[in-house]
Amino acid sequence: MRNSLRLFAACLIFQSCGYPLSDAYRQLDQKKYTEAKKSFTEKIESKELKKPLYRYDAFLGRGIANNLLKDNVSAIADYDSCIKIKPQTDYAYCNKSIALTELGKPDEALDEINFAIQRYSLNSLSNFQRAKLFVYFKNYEGALEDLLIAIKLWNSGSNGCNLSCPLTLRAMIYQKMGEPQKALYDYIRAGNKSKDYVLMNYYQALCYMQKQDTLNFKLAIKRVSTLDKKKQRVA
Repeated sequence: MRNSLRLFAACLIFQSCGYPLSDAYRQLDQKKYTEAKKSFTEKIESKELKKPLYRYDAFLGRGIANNLLKDNVSAIADYDSCIKIKPQTDYAYCNKSIALTELGKPDEALDEINFAIQRYSLNSLSNFQRAKLFVYFKNYEGALEDLLIAIKLWNSGSNGCNLSCPLTLRAMIYQKMGEPQKALYDYIRAGNKSKDYVLMNYYQALCYMQKQDTLNFKLAIKRVSTLDKKKQRVA
């Protein structure tokens, strides 16, 4: 979930030299969340940000910082400020939905993301966020439909989440639905897109176990052990 928030920030970091929020977004990217929040606040309270788009970016960035600092109530207030400036923003709605989810308000979170998708959806993260909520409500068919859209948008170059995220979630759903072969296919694809090869191979092993494929289960577990040892040596 937190990776999803940071992806929204990533699209704003590398701006032209004259972009007034470059330093604040760079701090966010470097995981200096408290410093980033302070920088965004200083910009918001100054008279420097005359363009509405800059003020929108500042509130969005501070909202992300607040999310990552686990101050979701303040984050929601920042996202509401974004929406007032730019009502057609699905980024703010999506991030607000994530914050509401973390506050334990999945029904409100679903309302927010539904509104964003129906009115403004232009990126794969909106559908990915709704898919996660559908899984929470055990609406697996709805989740699969959203994940298919998220994957297609990612493949078409739409700004959004790392492809391994929707692929992994879809694989988990297939496992819950008792379809290990489909799950295995997505875990393999996700493994090609993810840096966490150990985890992806572990998931693949679980699929082979579910399929009662003992030989490939043992091979997958052996890969997990080998990859884990390599990972520990590098660390």
